[in-house]
Amino acid sequence: MAKLGRLKKRQEFLDIQLKGQSWVSSSVIVQVLPAPVMGGGEYKQNAQDALSRMGLTVSKKVSALAVDRNRIKRRLRAAASDVLTSRAQDGANYVLIGRKATLDVDFEVLKKDLSWCLKRLHHKLES
Repeated sequence: MAKLGRLKKRQEFLDIQLKGQSWVSSSVIVQVLPAPVMGGGEYKQNAQDALSRMGLTVSKKVSALAVDRNRIKRRLRAAASDVLTSRAQDGANYVLIGRKATLDVDFEVLKKDLSWCLKRLHHKLES
């Protein structure tokens, strides 16, 4: 997977929250909704459907300062470009939710947490 699309609409975020799976680590929460599956368990072959998409969210509960929320989103975006581009399932939609620890944790630890969450979620979805 070379490139990730973006989730932009509120309804897309809500669908992933309601219908998807989530995994929590100390620095990030990852939610995933797998690709739509056709009758025989095969993924749709449409090029648009094969693109994995990602959305970021950081609530005001995490920090009242927009500067801090934006920094958390930048860190998550950078970690996702390193980790998600190689580990994302084709056609799956991901939401990364920032936490207070995301702001101060070492970047390598953030990438490790994200990778661990993805591993656990993919294992959970397969079973």
